[in-house]
Amino acid sequence: MSMNRRKLNIPALLATCVLLISTFLGPATIVNTSSHTFGSPSYFALSQDEVSSSLEAALVYDSESDRFIRYGGWISVTTSPGFSNVVEFSDETWSYDLNENEWTNQTTSVNPGPKAGCAAAYDSQSDRIIIYGGRVSETSAIPEELYSGDTWAYDYNANSWTNMSPANAPGIRYGAGMVYDSESDVIILFGGMNFPSLNGYHVQQTWAYDFETNTWTNLEPAVQPIGRHHMGITYDVESDRVIMFGGYVSSALDHANGDTWAYDYNSNTWELMEPDRFPLGRFYGSMSYDNITDVTILYGGASEFANNAVLGETWSYDYNNDEWFKMEADPHPPARWRQASAYDTKTGIHVMIGGSYGDIFGGEAREDICWTYNHTNDEWTNQDGSFDPDTPGPPENLLVINEGYGIFLTWEMPVNDTGYAISGYRIYRGTGGDLALLAETDSVLIYPDNDVMPGVTYYYSITAFTPAGEGEPSQVFAYASPVSLPIVEISIGIGVSLILIVAAIRWKRQRYFRAS
Repeated sequence: MSMNRRKLNIPALLATCVLLISTFLGPATIVNTSSHTFGSPSYFALSQDEVSSSLEAALVYDSESDRFIRYGGWISVTTSPGFSNVVEFSDETWSYDLNENEWTNQTTSVNPGPKAGCAAAYDSQSDRIIIYGGRVSETSAIPEELYSGDTWAYDYNANSWTNMSPANAPGIRYGAGMVYDSESDVIILFGGMNFPSLNGYHVQQTWAYDFETNTWTNLEPAVQPIGRHHMGITYDVESDRVIMFGGYVSSALDHANGDTWAYDYNSNTWELMEPDRFPLGRFYGSMSYDNITDVTILYGGASEFANNAVLGETWSYDYNNDEWFKMEADPHPPARWRQASAYDTKTGIHVMIGGSYGDIFGGEAREDICWTYNHTNDEWTNQDGSFDPDTPGPPENLLVINEGYGIFLTWEMPVNDTGYAISGYRIYRGTGGDLALLAETDSVLIYPDNDVMPGVTYYYSITAFTPAGEGEPSQVFAYASPVSLPIVEISIGIGVSLILIVAAIRWKRQRYFRAS
């Protein structure tokens, strides 16, 4: 039967044909999906001689001395499930001069001791850096020996640490969020974990610390966020609000939150913000406020404790308009989690250092490079001057949907990008043996393959590419075998019938891709 019969100008007939085809074929069937597995445990051989080689260090900016101060961190660790077999924590104090791009070891004999994941903030009125809590052991079964509840103050000018030993304190904490509210001259601490298990007990408390009187106060607001740890937190100077995003909120659900909160110390109230668009939920990211552009900057983090869940995105948040924006800096730092960041109020530059990238449970790589970010220009800079972006990882969760008259592919972008935004994707197809390039798309995540034959099994693989080159193929070849194409006969008059072949009806979804 000639295919040109499909072109008959009979609108009602075509409408009936579409209805019959939909009824005949039924719903789409998912034939196969890609999957991923946890990587093998890998070890970080992190040397104390390298200032940047640590995870979960505290980093703050001392505006009076114009120096970034970094303390502690994990310096030798395996990322096997449970984060066991930690070899050592750091007790080193380092200062960083951004103008000279120079690090100096300020370590003293009296200090808060080896620890990681402690909360930190700079009290500008008292010119002191305050750190609280942190993880101090990986082996003790006693909570007070696993996490710390100490309050320490650091004076850069005197290069001295002082144990403040307040009469009352929040208790042991690991991964709490802490900022300095300059309008009220008080430090605000929220959340953290205080129970010695794999994921810990997530504290739902808001505390304030006054350095001048050396007192902690449990503020007990009527409404506050659910307990969490390793959230992004900063202080918006212009709006006089503590801004908090995400964090790990549930051991049972293995859940990274994506909520945005604002806290007003003067009224002692937390407000749940309701932006229309917001970043993927995450924990172990880094966040700092930009006083020049009046936005909060968020980078990286992990979306879950699973393979390939480390993020490489830069976002900005405007509290006044309750809006999140995804930035497009290219190149940018490779995806990472457990890094530290702080903001230079004099130059308007964000500094980020340390962290791990790659798979969470197979993270054989670590980041030893100091990066700076200028939000005004949306520009990341590698302070070491030696950044060589790698090619992207494999696209995730490839789905092949057999719709009878064609095959429809969807996938997700590589979670762990490596310094460049994804330029596009390449679709490979074969019927056995080697796969050949079928098409190249831009950054869309769908592809309709219409050029298929019934009864033939097709295998697919997807790769992503950036200016650094083409990345790894999707981990599993997905496949589909279209069914025989049905023939529908419609009577349009006495002794006259029209036979339509479904295969002649081409997909209109082709507008979503660019053929190679």
